[in-house]
Amino acid sequence: MELIDNRCLCKSEDCRVLFPPQIEWSALSAYEFSARRKRSGKQHYRIVRCNACGLVRSDPVLSDKDLAVLYKESRFLYSKESRCTAVTYASLVTRYFGMFPHPEQIRLLEIGCGNGSFLEEMQRCHLRTVIGVEPSVQAVENAPETIKPAIMNEVFKHGFFHPETFDIVCAFHVLDHLNNPVEFIEECFHIIKKKGIVVLVCHDVDALVNKVFGEYSPPIDIEHIFLFNPATLRRLLESCGFISRDQGKVMNTYPLSYWFRNVPVVNRFAEHFPLWVKNIPLTFCAGNIYTCAQKQ
Repeated sequence: MELIDNRCLCKSEDCRVLFPPQIEWSALSAYEFSARRKRSGKQHYRIVRCNACGLVRSDPVLSDKDLAVLYKESRFLYSKESRCTAVTYASLVTRYFGMFPHPEQIRLLEIGCGNGSFLEEMQRCHLRTVIGVEPSVQAVENAPETIKPAIMNEVFKHGFFHPETFDIVCAFHVLDHLNNPVEFIEECFHIIKKKGIVVLVCHDVDALVNKVFGEYSPPIDIEHIFLFNPATLRRLLESCGFISRDQGKVMNTYPLSYWFRNVPVVNRFAEHFPLWVKNIPLTFCAGNIYTCAQKQ
């Protein structure tokens, strides 16, 4: 595997180290790039913060070529939580349907759609078009037969879609994983129609919960390359031509078993809790942010 230098999006080389690298190369596999995997230890690159713009990033990182293979072979481990996630993101995206005079004509794309649970929710809204792109073979194999034909089993890239094809482009916890988020947002701008929107969800690296857990917080992970806060995320979108329309904190609802699994120390004992305790739903702000930006 090849490590490459990763410069800040503002091109400044002035940065400070937040955490030194912790990578056990002999144990590194596609499993480490599987969403919501059970973490037995820390695996992350060197983490730095830019002194010029405040953006947090991993540096150096694996190449796009290596990452494409790892994400293609990654495992699908969150079938139990996918429905909860889909409902949360559907409630977020549907609030913007009012921005369009004819919601039934909306053409929607989700990048990094997993097993298509969110796309299923969107199909129930009777939109004109619902399409997904997902690199993981196993995730697509686990998609319902009703939605599987709408999913492209590929890494999203330039040239997949014609200019001004979609009214809404969604990407939930995708931006943090990319070597080139500017190129990604520019391509979203390219394929979105005028007055169309992009809706993103990603980690807020400066959220209180992430500051408390520090190096042991979920964002500090081998999967994540650029880590945003509200200001750096808004700056990225506006630099690519979008106008920010809305931004806020994401409230997620999951069973306690999911939250236990992501809390350091507690996760060691979570499997011993009674089933009725594990299944209790809890709504919590876990340090994620959403943003909606519009193409003029």
